Amino acid sequence: MRRSPLIVSILAAGLGCRNGDAPRTAAPVGSGAGTVVDAQDVHMPNVTETNKLQPRRDGRFVAITPGAVAWVSKQGIERWSFGDGKARPAVASVDRVLALGRDGDGVAVVVGDGISTARLGAIGATATALADVTPPPRLWPGIRFVGLTAANVFVADAGSLDVFDRATGERLHREAFAADELATCTPVDDGVVFYQAGTIVRLGPGAARATYQDSGLSLHYAAGADRDHLWATSASSVSLVSLASGQAKVERMVAIPGVYHLASVDGDAAVLSVAMKAGAWDTLTVTVVGTDGAIRWTKALPAPKRQFAEVAGGSGHVAVVLDGTLHVFKAADGAAVTP
Repeated sequence: MRRSPLIVSILAAGLGCRNGDAPRTAAPVGSGAGTVVDAQDVHMPNVTETNKLQPRRDGRFVAITPGAVAWVSKQGIERWSFGDGKARPAVASVDRVLALGRDGDGVAVVVGDGISTARLGAIGATATALADVTPPPRLWPGIRFVGLTAANVFVADAGSLDVFDRATGERLHREAFAADELATCTPVDDGVVFYQAGTIVRLGPGAARATYQDSGLSLHYAAGADRDHLWATSASSVSLVSLASGQAKVERMVAIPGVYHLASVDGDAAVLSVAMKAGAWDTLTVTVVGTDGAIRWTKALPAPKRQFAEVAGGSGHVAVVLDGTLHVFKAADGAAVTP
């Protein structure tokens, strides 16, 4: 499951490698205070640099909580309830949304001016506004990943990953990143996992760290059904990987050409893949694969006008965002649920 030199070189050039404390990065053109920036607009250059498929290699902007799905759009952070099938009020932010993740029954959002400030906010299950998290961890504007557990906050950019104590806001650990490691970072039950120098690293709770020898670099990781399993993708497949022996051992592998992104859906895998035609996206497909290696279902969707897509899974549902429009499916059988 090794990435091609072309993809590695593009990512290394685009992401760079930064260490040290805040501030680290400048704002993209057109962002800043007072501007609600669509996540798709911010990250478009990452997926249209060449006429070949560029897998999604950045932070997430959609999350599924036990009762709803939340995603970033030009309206702010939109939400849709599974229970009553109705939209909840969108939550606006004058600052740019840098990263979004699940936080219990709600969502956590890193926002900033894109130049020198960043802060961690939360939107509760029934809240209508973004509230600052207290005590606040010290963040920086280059953050592109956030993951939360009951005890810790995990945030990362292309240069490092920091672990904070939620009770005190104190930083407990800093993990240096190479340019390509941010792309594999994903939340699991009590921390995060990511690829680093021939190993899969599991970090958390707190600064607890475990490593598992891996035979190759994957495009994405996603949580499996238990702490001993992990989903991993290559450019043309998704694999269920066991970590039980202290090494990464592939238990199942399913061929899926044109892998674009990956999400965990209640232990199964939800894979977005793209078929290309004349250097452009032709068809986008969502495929759910079970822990037994069987394909549960597939759905073909029209290619978005902008070559960008988001996927999330959980609470019995799979959510896909295309051109700012939410598509929701039942995880069990792929039945469409119309927002």
